[in-house]
Amino acid sequence: MVFTIATRPPHPSAAAASAFSGLDAADFSCAFLPNAARWRRRDLRDGRVLLSGVPEGTKYNCHVFVRELAVCDPLSRRYILLPPIPDDLAALVQPPDVLRFEPFLAPPAAEDEEGMSFRVICLVQCKTKLLLIIFSSGSGAEQWRAVTFDNWISLLTGSGNQQASYRRSPIRHYADGYFCWVLFRASKLLMLDTRSMSFSVVDLPHGTSEAQVAILEAGNGRIKMFLNEHFTPELRYYVLQNDGVGANQWLSEATFNLPVNNGGYMFMGVVGGYLLLQGIGEDEYTFHLVSLNLKTLELEWFLASKRNNKGAHLFAGFPPSLSPPTIRHEYHKKDEA
Repeated sequence: MVFTIATRPPHPSAAAASAFSGLDAADFSCAFLPNAARWRRRDLRDGRVLLSGVPEGTKYNCHVFVRELAVCDPLSRRYILLPPIPDDLAALVQPPDVLRFEPFLAPPAAEDEEGMSFRVICLVQCKTKLLLIIFSSGSGAEQWRAVTFDNWISLLTGSGNQQASYRRSPIRHYADGYFCWVLFRASKLLMLDTRSMSFSVVDLPHGTSEAQVAILEAGNGRIKMFLNEHFTPELRYYVLQNDGVGANQWLSEATFNLPVNNGGYMFMGVVGGYLLLQGIGEDEYTFHLVSLNLKTLELEWFLASKRNNKGAHLFAGFPPSLSPPTIRHEYHKKDEA
């Protein structure tokens, strides 16, 4: 599900949001793809949608390794069918050993053109190794490559315990060139540097238990974390600081309370400089959303909804008429009748 809401006046975004609901507006379902019914949405970033193809004769399973992926621009209705993951890289993955398959979009490499270039990363978690299979659209050759991490369990646990399992997919975050996964069982933050394609780990703030987390840029190459214990109004704010000798530590910056809400709040995600939160109303069929300005830390009422938007992808951008294409002309585009 992609979360797009045509907000009503007097909200400042009402005029722009209404432009997404016309006949010629964006197609976030990507129905313009060939054999559209066999594609499933996996990620949305920088105006693009990543989809994976369901193999013939099988049912969709988000954890199953697949070789066919597509990237769409829902505003210009352009798409590219990526070359299938080649046999030699697919051979690195043994289906019985696969615990998790997580494809996602990433910003382009530093040497590639911004605006039109992108990367696709497939994170494949196996029983004894972690594998990244990477495609770069702006690298010239436009080929898949693989990076394997055989000791990733030791990286998390500090031991050779290969039995540790993270079958339940943690939520992925992005900030300042890093993709991050919060692993509460290990009390670690797993960080992927998209520039070097290397992993590192950082301890979570002391006393952190299962909580909602939002991670974003703090400036000067730092990242910050918002934490909210489920069904409580308290919101804590930390910054990850390097102590100058190679060690990282979390500094507590602030603690404040969200508006009282009997059902608590659910983090929807970070987009456009705001953290969007969904609150549950007096009954299970009423929801309201508030936005937290990440610079001023001020809360703003967003809207009320009859829809539970849990798990939705957030999209922020200009209307189609003001948005340049994010996929090149030479890539596939469905002929319009």
